[in-house]
Amino acid sequence: MTTTTWTGRAPKETLKRADNVETAPRISEDWLSLIIGLSIFVLSLAAIVKIDLLGWVVITSLWVDVGRALGTVSKFYASLGGFGALVATYVALLVVLSVAAVALKTDIKKFALAFTAVFWIAYASWIAGNFANFAAVAPADLQKFGISWSLQLTNEGAYIFALVAGLFAGVKPPLAS
Repeated sequence: MTTTTWTGRAPKETLKRADNVETAPRISEDWLSLIIGLSIFVLSLAAIVKIDLLGWVVITSLWVDVGRALGTVSKFYASLGGFGALVATYVALLVVLSVAAVALKTDIKKFALAFTAVFWIAYASWIAGNFANFAAVAPADLQKFGISWSLQLTNEGAYIFALVAGLFAGVKPPLAS
């Protein structure tokens, strides 16, 4: 009987070269996350000196007309439109995170496909969760959108939609007999 002891650390994935020598990524996921996060933060600091480097990123607002759900962070980039900002955000994240995946020696094609699926499902959930009848809280919002009721979930109700989407994504259809 063999036993294993949990060391508090997940085993590191290693790849084997053609000559059977294992190679590990040069950098950990933790360090990459820190570097990417700090880089985005530094880019956002340019706004202090009135340089808008990230204003093209998508934002989602409460909506009753789905055409008005998406927009850009900055009015300067409003010509992109909401869907354009969403696509630009997706592409930027895909590029940055694909570079990180390469640094971690991950299969880039598998990563890109998985990221694409997760991104679009997650953002569809976020958009659905911002529907005014789900998310409006203040009486002024009810009046603004011309609705008489709301579940008052706030936009964080989108996490419920994401959870449901995840449950459906994890369900495998029964095999035909």
